[in-house]
Amino acid sequence: MFGRTRILLLTSLTVLAFVATAATAEAQSGGIKGGFLYSTLNFDEASDVWDSNNGWTAGLFFGSSKEKTAGFLGEINFQQRGGGSALGDVKLYYMSIPFMLRVGAGEAVNVYAIAGPSFDIKIGESNPDDVDLVQEWEGIDFGITLGGGVEFGFFIVEARINWGLRNIAKSALLFEGDELKSRSFALQAGFRFK
Repeated sequence: MFGRTRILLLTSLTVLAFVATAATAEAQSGGIKGGFLYSTLNFDEASDVWDSNNGWTAGLFFGSSKEKTAGFLGEINFQQRGGGSALGDVKLYYMSIPFMLRVGAGEAVNVYAIAGPSFDIKIGESNPDDVDLVQEWEGIDFGITLGGGVEFGFFIVEARINWGLRNIAKSALLFEGDELKSRSFALQAGFRFK
């Protein structure tokens, strides 16, 4: 387990360094965002295994300035996702790195939409001791993010949806052959630095 954790950590740091280097060339603006995350875990054939669960999201964003009608928006977020049941909650912790197109309009009040792929690296997990529906989780998820927001000066309010596209259950004995997908909705606020 320690070897696998070390590999995931090194992969996460490498991706983070690559994104930060690429962002320096493109970044004309940046800031912080964080807030509430509502997530679900659903098997294809059994969507009622876990209830939806509340979590959190927090991170940094960078990219084109808000004055541009269309531009790049990149982020590095840390998130708690998962599902709940009467026997306990499953919590999955991710470093999420979306690369999105941002299209906005307005000056004092800027309304914008975002869309793009998200590369998610699992950096931790917490399973109830009594429940082991998934014996082994995949370390990487890939998803599509869609959302929108409003900026008032430097203050941001945003809502988004993320659809996970990969099977995140590497081994699930009761649901062998059934894919497990993650979905989430985030409502967050933040500040733009410049």
